[in-house]
Amino acid sequence: MMVPRRETLILLLAVLGTPTDVHAEDWIYFSPLQGELAAGVDSRWQSSEGNPDFRQLQYEEKLRLELSGYSLDPGIFNFNANVQPVLKQETSDTGTDTVSTDSQFLNYGLRFDALSGVQASPFAVGAELARSSAEIDGSLGNRREALTESRGADLRWKSAAFPTTLSYNERYLDEVFIPALGLPPVEREDFLRTVTLHGHSSKMDLFLQGNDFDDMSLLDQDFQSQDARLSNVFHWGKGSEFNSRLTYGNREGFNDYERVLVDESLRLQHANNLFTTYRYGYEATRQTTDSETHRGAFELNHRLYSNLTTALSLRGSKTDADTYEDKDYDGNLDFHYFRKLPSGVRVSANLGGGYRVSERVGGRLDYTESPTVPITGIVLLTQRYIVWSTIVVTAPGCIPCLVGTDYFIEDAGGDFTQLRIPAGSRIAIGDIITVDYGYEPPSAEFYGIPYRIGARVDFGWVALYHSTSGEDQTLVSGPDPNAVIDRRVDSTGIELNWAGPQTQATASASRLYTWTETRETTEYVLAQTVNHTLAPRATLTLRLTESFLKDGSDVDAYSGDLAISWMPMPGLFISPHVSAFHRALDPGGTEDYLKVGTDARWNWRLLAFDMRYDHTIRDNDSGNLVEDRVIVNATRKF
Repeated sequence: MMVPRRETLILLLAVLGTPTDVHAEDWIYFSPLQGELAAGVDSRWQSSEGNPDFRQLQYEEKLRLELSGYSLDPGIFNFNANVQPVLKQETSDTGTDTVSTDSQFLNYGLRFDALSGVQASPFAVGAELARSSAEIDGSLGNRREALTESRGADLRWKSAAFPTTLSYNERYLDEVFIPALGLPPVEREDFLRTVTLHGHSSKMDLFLQGNDFDDMSLLDQDFQSQDARLSNVFHWGKGSEFNSRLTYGNREGFNDYERVLVDESLRLQHANNLFTTYRYGYEATRQTTDSETHRGAFELNHRLYSNLTTALSLRGSKTDADTYEDKDYDGNLDFHYFRKLPSGVRVSANLGGGYRVSERVGGRLDYTESPTVPITGIVLLTQRYIVWSTIVVTAPGCIPCLVGTDYFIEDAGGDFTQLRIPAGSRIAIGDIITVDYGYEPPSAEFYGIPYRIGARVDFGWVALYHSTSGEDQTLVSGPDPNAVIDRRVDSTGIELNWAGPQTQATASASRLYTWTETRETTEYVLAQTVNHTLAPRATLTLRLTESFLKDGSDVDAYSGDLAISWMPMPGLFISPHVSAFHRALDPGGTEDYLKVGTDARWNWRLLAFDMRYDHTIRDNDSGNLVEDRVIVNATRKF
């Protein structure tokens, strides 16, 4: 006997759970259709020395529709879909030629989830599909035009003890990076497939991921990678815990490597003011060479009353590579003092030192670091004796970054190497970049005496600090007397924080002095921030940064932003702004950037009007560029 469809559905709902939505009797429910219609114009005027003026006029019309809903109940099946057809008409006049083009884009997005709210179902599934095109303003006048297409699906295990998600994603990227000053554009086209499994509990975290990267540009730097991470933490007693972490990474193709990391840590709380920590680490790497490292450490921490903390540490490591061997052992003793005086003054100080013994047999070793690009655009790499041909740099805007275009490799003196980020680079100030390289230190046996001392005083809105750290190294044996060098770093500064009824202001000044026997640098950094309420509906924000780097090639850099946010009437927002940047390298030339403009937005019922005007001046030793840009958009929601 056949069971009718409606009875089958009722039986299924009885198993999965009873729907609670008021529209549950409907097979499918759609929320009200939402959308907006927008039209705009974008005009540019550019002029530069030695080149004809450039004019560009672009019209854009967009219709965006969004629909969401569910079937039977939101917890059983729900979806969200949007579609956005875009029409563009563009006219470009280079002074000698006029080009007109028409283009059409279709942006869309679709996402659905099933069984996410059904308690009787152990699993939930979802899928998504998206396409978007955008023009993104970068730093210092650079722009990106990007087309991104993505699709994926995920399966979620709704275990209360160990919720886990298995996902598959594909991403296609077609991007054109347009530097300022009319430099040639840089094209990027790639396709990435990713499979990820991630599960976690209160004590365990599991992460597995595989990537297949297809570089479709002329560089053709394809790679496949696999990453795995398993971590556990076990707590017992008060303050005692055991942490275990296993990491595996493998990459074949461009910048190939294989790496295994093991990190074990045990903390024992012996008393309220006394605990010890035991650590073991293992690292095996295959990159430009094969290496294996074992590390061990013991730490004892004791707190006397609430003011003085004493830390004793003993560490050792041993590294074996194809042509390199290193043994390093050290012991350190540190004292940290903190006290809050009745007057409100807070005083902290630290004092420490130790002894280190090291022996290495020269050869090549691989190293990876992730520095942040400072305002000066100069990144000093950590290791000495770097083999320049092994340097690979990746950043959020370029995978990989191109030497000679995105960065330059320079000799920093004393066998150190630095990266200089030029104008027009896809690496922006403030980016965290990844630098992989191999280095070849000479053979040496030496001992060192590290030292640390510092103090900080906070009183109300003023804070003063100073610290000195370094190590005196003595060569016992080795062919190169400069294989080991004494090092010292001094950091001195003042911080001001003031808050009033209408104004909040911070200012700081610092001096960082780095000295070795082969080179020395001094960097001064000044920073100021002011937030001031001009009126009940108007605020002013000012940010200034000045940096002066003094070494073999001096760098002076200034950066400033001033903006006013003003709402003269409900629905109307006006924001004038000024941004300026100046960097001078000696030798190396200068770079200047100035942007003055205003943004305005008026919301009236379902209508919105946006206006933007920018006047930009970009100047460096290779030329100058002056650009005026006006953007006007009107949007009607429905």
